[in-house]
Amino acid sequence: MRLRALALAVAIAWLAAPSIGTAARVYRVGMLWYGRSLETRQPVIDAFKQGLGEQGFVEGQNLLLEHRHSGATLDGLSALAAELVRAKVDVIVASGPVAIRSARQATTTTPIVMLNGDPAMFTNLARPGGNLTGLTALAAELAGKQMDLLKEAVPTLTRVAMFRNPAQPVHAAKVQEVERVARALKVDVQILEVRGADDFETALAAATKARAGALLIPADGTYALYHAQLTELAAKHRLPAIYGSSDYARSGGLMEFVPNESEAFRSVARYVARILKGANPGDLPIEQPTRFQLTLNLKTARTLGLTFPPSVLLRADAVIE
Repeated sequence: MRLRALALAVAIAWLAAPSIGTAARVYRVGMLWYGRSLETRQPVIDAFKQGLGEQGFVEGQNLLLEHRHSGATLDGLSALAAELVRAKVDVIVASGPVAIRSARQATTTTPIVMLNGDPAMFTNLARPGGNLTGLTALAAELAGKQMDLLKEAVPTLTRVAMFRNPAQPVHAAKVQEVERVARALKVDVQILEVRGADDFETALAAATKARAGALLIPADGTYALYHAQLTELAAKHRLPAIYGSSDYARSGGLMEFVPNESEAFRSVARYVARILKGANPGDLPIEQPTRFQLTLNLKTARTLGLTFPPSVLLRADAVIE
């Protein structure tokens, strides 16, 4: 009887134990980037991983992140998106309009979660359908608000120079909104076509020649890769500037007004987690960023002979001394 009971206990223990060679599923999430390096993006990558961890997906345990970064060029994004599809990732996270477009061209079946998407791509934000969902950029509205803040910071402003990248379709809407806001503020707008760093010096020289009193630099992955060079040139030409991406103020830019990136990536993580748990991306409503950050560089303001009015200082989320 004892031997029989022992044999039964061993059998039960063997059945309850995991089979040799069996492991929990590891989910693979592809990250498609361009512009700023992954090193500078580490804080938002950490926020993304934290958001996934809160939903039970932990890198090194049941999660693998596969990054693909095209650097300063946009041309390689299509090949990188196709590479992620061939790797059979479970979800692709695409950051920025060109990356989103490349991912959509690469697959109609692999779920895509976007960051900074163009709402004009969708007829129904509540139920987008297909394999794409995520966060829009509020691109036009944000550019208009940047114009408003720039005029408030530089009350004497009568002419602003604005960069426009012809390779970025969303820039057309930004230009229209900035021009609309500028008309109400009685400010003329000079549009400068700038595809990348090679155009910076020529564009700023044209702005100075036309007597622009300030610069508006919209969010653009290619511009952001060279943020230090751009802020240095703006200082050289003594042009106050507001920027639509992070890192500029820390590099000497006067002002930046951007969506809170860490919060946005935590939202993207929630989308990814829901999809990994079985949700259909086409059924997940598209959201807009809800938190924004205004950063001011007081050292740059002093160099330019500017003093931020109290109304701007009180709204600042971060001030660089």
